[in-house]
Amino acid sequence: FTEAMDDDINVQNGITVVYELVKFANVYAQQEAVKAAALTEMKKLIAELVSIFGVKLASSDNELNDEHIQALIDERNEARKNKDFTRSDQIRDELKAQGIILEDTPQGTRFKRVKK
Repeated sequence: FTEAMDDDINVQNGITVVYELVKFANVYAQQEAVKAAALTEMKKLIAELVSIFGVKLASSDNELNDEHIQALIDERNEARKNKDFTRSDQIRDELKAQGIILEDTPQGTRFKRVKK
């Protein structure tokens, strides 16, 4: 066992890589246009990397909160009103990637969560 401890497993460099990925994810998340699927993949990768060090990230079930979903629905409705169907479809697809299905009704747009 002592010999194994003498081997340099380069933990510092591994933690630096995780830190840089987290920093990149935070900068990316603050941009005007963000792909939810990209953030989900970054979170999965970060969780996988930190698990190597015995760290388990607290889970939020990878779900968007209702307030954020409603803000995206409002943005989608505004895009539809302005005939920006490309953006409207993009928002719908991003929500779908997060397990959120939109239903357009005469009373407005509703959403439901589907299990992945």
